[in-house]
Amino acid sequence: MDTSDLKEIWNSYDEKLEANWVLNYHILKELKMEKVQSAIKKMRNSGIVWVIIQHLIGIYLISTMINDDHKIQLIIPTALLILITYITAFWGGHHMGLLLKIDYDQPIATIQENIQKLKLSKLKNYRFIFVFSHLYFWLVVIVLLRIDVVVLWQNSPLFVIVQSLFILSYFPFAFWIIKKYTSKKPKSKFWRTLEKDSLLTEDSVDKNINEALGFLKEIEAFKREE
Repeated sequence: MDTSDLKEIWNSYDEKLEANWVLNYHILKELKMEKVQSAIKKMRNSGIVWVIIQHLIGIYLISTMINDDHKIQLIIPTALLILITYITAFWGGHHMGLLLKIDYDQPIATIQENIQKLKLSKLKNYRFIFVFSHLYFWLVVIVLLRIDVVVLWQNSPLFVIVQSLFILSYFPFAFWIIKKYTSKKPKSKFWRTLEKDSLLTEDSVDKNINEALGFLKEIEAFKREE
C-alpha cells in the first residue's frame, strides 16, 4: 500500500466523519429547536392570557369611571388605575410582537438576539410593575371600596398624610431594591435568595426565556466543537 492509497483512505474517513458531524449537528439542532419553540409557546400563551386580563380590568375600570360622573375624588384614582393597567397591557402586546418576530429558520445568533430583546423588555416591564405596585394597591382599595378621599381627609387628616408619605417613600425603596439586585458587588446569602425568584434581574426574569437561551447556547457550543 503506497502513500496515495493511505491518503485516499484518510480522506475517505475524513468525509465520513464530516458527514457524521453534520448529521449529529442537524439532529441536535432539531431537538433543541423543538424545546426552544416549546418554551416560546408557553410564553406566548401566558402573554395572551396576561393581555386579556389587563384589557378586562381596563374595561371594568372605564365603566366604573363612567358611572362615577362628577365624582372627581373617584374619577382621578380610577383614571390612574386605567393608565397603569393599559401601560402593562400594551407592554404585553409589545412582547407578543417580539415573539412573533422570532423566525426559527434564521441563524442561531439572530434568534438569540431576538430572544434577548424580549428578555430585556420583560425585565423592564416587571420592574415597572414592582415600582408602581404599592400605588396600584392603594388605588384599587380606593376604587373598590368607593373611598371618598376628601371625606377621609376631613375625618382623619393624619391617616391620609401617613399613608401618602408611605406611598411616596416606597418609590425610592423600590429603586434601591432594584439597584441592590443589579449590583456587581458580592451579595450575602440572604440577598442572593431574594434575588433568585425576584423577576427583577436577567437571571430571574423568565424561566422559559432562560431555558430557550440555554438550548440555543448548547447548539452553539456543539457547533464550536467542530
